[in-house]
Amino acid sequence: MFKGILPILLCYLGGMIISHLINGVISAGVVGMLLLFVALSLKRCNPTSIEPVARFLLNNLLLFFLPAAVGIIEYGRLLYNHVWAILIAAGLSTVWVLWITGFLTQKWEKRR
Repeated sequence: MFKGILPILLCYLGGMIISHLINGVISAGVVGMLLLFVALSLKRCNPTSIEPVARFLLNNLLLFFLPAAVGIIEYGRLLYNHVWAILIAAGLSTVWVLWITGFLTQKWEKRR
């Protein structure tokens, strides 16, 4: 299990470095996942060694939401004051993501 954590941590470290170099435009976690995806796609790391660590992290995923829940409780008044802006931003971004996904899926299907 401990052998499998090294590629994950290295990809996250690489994601942190790249995210810092691009001034945080994309979060370190997202860049790290992309690096891990590329490493797995190019067969640079063994998926069977990563699987126990990934399974452990997924089984304990709820723990990663605790800081967010505490933040919501701590800043509840601020969120309440800006609830309309948050709802509009969430709604517009959802519509935008759905539109982009549909557009790209149609393009992809036409190419097949």
